[in-house]
Amino acid sequence: MPTQVAPSVVALSVVVAFDVYRNRDSHLSPAPSVRAHCVVQKPIAAVVVLLIFGGALAMFADLAPETVSPHSLATTGPGWTSTAVVPTGWTTHGRQAQSWADRYFGPGSSWYRYKFASGAGLSAQHLTVDALTAPTAGPLSVYPAISCYRLSVPYLQSPTPISLGHGVEATLFYANSYAAPSPVEAQWVLLTWTWKVLDHGTLNYQRVDVLVLDNATNVAGFPSPAAPGANNSVRTTFTDILRGVSTSTSPAPTRSTVGRIVRFSTELVTQQSRSAGS
Repeated sequence: MPTQVAPSVVALSVVVAFDVYRNRDSHLSPAPSVRAHCVVQKPIAAVVVLLIFGGALAMFADLAPETVSPHSLATTGPGWTSTAVVPTGWTTHGRQAQSWADRYFGPGSSWYRYKFASGAGLSAQHLTVDALTAPTAGPLSVYPAISCYRLSVPYLQSPTPISLGHGVEATLFYANSYAAPSPVEAQWVLLTWTWKVLDHGTLNYQRVDVLVLDNATNVAGFPSPAAPGANNSVRTTFTDILRGVSTSTSPAPTRSTVGRIVRFSTELVTQQSRSAGS
């Protein structure tokens, strides 16, 4: 049974069982009026409809058509489920797990955040890499990368994919600076791609999100991962559209910021390919 459907089925069973129990001796009591019967039954019907609708949405997430085409993805391995690939000149400091990944992307899914640094002291550069590993590609289509972050401002997407070599094509997202209350909230850039990972004979799908800030030395300001149903990225973007400020005229990230994230990601992909070939 799909991960998100089970709670809906259980809740539906409880509602129906309660209704049956409440009415089991109705033949011994005076028949209620039609009006009273409708008042009682309509809320139960509404709850049942909502539960079925929620279950249908969850099933759609598990069985959705794959806009992330598995045939077009590069294959590598092993996945970032235990350790991260570290490009030359960078170090990583532990990892942080997100407990909600398997509820949205299927049993056995994982989300780990790795923090990278290059250099030392106040001049050290920082960036963050999130690695989501899932057993199927369908949920990756339903919940794209940008929907899995808590964003305080709407975002824009670069129309041109970025090639990182070895068959990997990435997509660039960035904050809409025209809608940001302050420059600090509009300095993030995200580069994301998906590849297939083969690890000990098991094939999974892994989405890698690299995040940088315009100010490379900042350690605060990276968007935080959040379950798709709990974050506000869709709402903020929709509100921005209504306000008329989410347009292609919003300035793109600086060339140096884009160059920095692309260089790191290209080196990461190259290192991962070497690990897969060893």
